[in-house]
Amino acid sequence: MRRIVYDNIIYSLQQTGGISMVWSALNDAVLRNDFDVLFVERKGAEKNVFRSKLSISDKRIMCHSLPLTADRYMRVKCDVDEPFIFHSSYYRDCTDRRAYKVVTVHDFAYERVKFASELARKVHHWQKMKAIKNADRIVCVSRSTYDDLLYFCPEIDRRKVSVIHNGVSDEFRVLHDDYDDYVLFVGSRASYKNFEMATMAVAQSGLRLVVCGNALSSEEHSFLQRYFEKNSYIECVNADAQMLNQLYNQAYCLVYPSMYEGFGLPIIEAQKAGCPVIAYGVSSIPEVMGDSQLMIKGKVSVAEITSKINLLKNRRLRKEEIESAIENAKRFTLKKMQGEYIELYRSI
Repeated sequence: MRRIVYDNIIYSLQQTGGISMVWSALNDAVLRNDFDVLFVERKGAEKNVFRSKLSISDKRIMCHSLPLTADRYMRVKCDVDEPFIFHSSYYRDCTDRRAYKVVTVHDFAYERVKFASELARKVHHWQKMKAIKNADRIVCVSRSTYDDLLYFCPEIDRRKVSVIHNGVSDEFRVLHDDYDDYVLFVGSRASYKNFEMATMAVAQSGLRLVVCGNALSSEEHSFLQRYFEKNSYIECVNADAQMLNQLYNQAYCLVYPSMYEGFGLPIIEAQKAGCPVIAYGVSSIPEVMGDSQLMIKGKVSVAEITSKINLLKNRRLRKEEIESAIENAKRFTLKKMQGEYIELYRSI
């Protein structure tokens, strides 16, 4: 089966982010191989940071124009006259009975932690479970996510499930070995990410804070101003890989005290760039991060994060942690991830 339909809905759901980065790498991989590939997209998808860097011919795009609030949950109709592989970036199903459906399960955050409204959790869970139930092949992005899949879907046929770890671009690399006096916080600031806890720990350490992700809300600005003087915290909105790599290279460390992750891409991005990572050792974190003295193995707290930040004052320990982390990150390359997906498609 050589025809693939990629559902690029993720580009309309976020302007940047880990899933977008991984998905754009898969888009690129199938375009460079001998597949006849089509893409389902919404108008404006190219505003996504990662989609904007892809060159996709208009003749390959099937454009949808329903309101996003409805379209994100709709089954996708594909005008394809032969059997094909359908792979959605974010849990959408396909109406065509000739479709061989592949679903990538990114995490079970909505099921494991209560960070959204009850309605949002129920709708997300319904869509995800429907996609998993109707899938012919299921890919989990980590062994931890695979374990969660078996927990929430114990009836699943394990023979159709694969683990393909996310990969990180070689754009993330060491540029130099000096660093500045700021700590990075990268990604979503949903409650389970422990952004406020990280903020207080950085403030106690006397370092500056750089926040990368979506724009800070007025409430977040007010919170940060309670702990930092003017110019002691900076926001970096929708940074691309090149800018993020520069920030990782200059940072004192990345603080990533999330209570749950399906993978945890910023950890590997930082490790590849030679930036020490302080993370909470739960869910997928030990699997991805590898062994580290900077991993919080007890209960996460402001005091624990501050203690790990202070550990990095030891130059020898800092050097050892960076060297070990760079070696660990070699396990998660884009080339390896792309190759495993291409192999999966060819086996269908």
